[in-house]
Amino acid sequence: PPEHNPDGASNPNSCCGDRTSTASGSWAQVAMMIAIVPAVALLSHVYSPILPGGRKFSEATWYSVDIVKLSQYYLSDLDDFLSFVSSASNPSQILHRVAPLLACTKGPQVALKVLVAYVVADVSNLALKWPLQGDRPFWMDASVRQFGGNTCEVGFGMPSGHVQVTVAAYAIVADAFKSRTANCLVVVAVMLTALSRVHMGAHTPLQVSCGCIVGLATALAVRTSDRAIMQWGSHRMSNHARFTYAAAVALLI
Repeated sequence: PPEHNPDGASNPNSCCGDRTSTASGSWAQVAMMIAIVPAVALLSHVYSPILPGGRKFSEATWYSVDIVKLSQYYLSDLDDFLSFVSSASNPSQILHRVAPLLACTKGPQVALKVLVAYVVADVSNLALKWPLQGDRPFWMDASVRQFGGNTCEVGFGMPSGHVQVTVAAYAIVADAFKSRTANCLVVVAVMLTALSRVHMGAHTPLQVSCGCIVGLATALAVRTSDRAIMQWGSHRMSNHARFTYAAAVALLI
């Protein structure tokens, strides 16, 4: 390594620590901003307003079905927009649009990390839904309005898959861009996705908040596994080893 320059020039190796601290600070900022979503959603379980028709508290209120109905009542003018957001935030959009766009703009390594986050989040969401077996709002209350395929999904609702995959993938995207603008755009996307899933009657706020928390955990796991992911996608690993690992993951899924 180069010796210290007495004239005051900094050691080139010192910039690595600066980059690491900057990356950690950016990641922490993204995580804290996204954490607003589950915080607000959980608060809705503590304070659940009465509907305009005078509906009193019931067992369904604990699942925040009333919050879903309040959203559908007061935000009815946004039905079309929130329906579009719900469709646009479908996990398949990460695979079909986001990852290819990132491969062209930020490089294949970033796209690979987003794809890993997508797969881990999608598979873990399915693994969580079956044991938790959370009912969807439109199952619990027939008066909840439905919006076609954005509402009528056949699986259980705990946690929200849309929110979990969106948080997991877009947190990696924000970490790659490392800019305040990217952080804000990601947080807005997560908030709109969470609101749309509640408004569509597909999830309760609790299911949305759990999806957000698990999505953040998924993104953190992918970020800490960065070196292994990059090694799997590099030329240093033989095709035989790459195929073996891929087959093992596919079998596990």
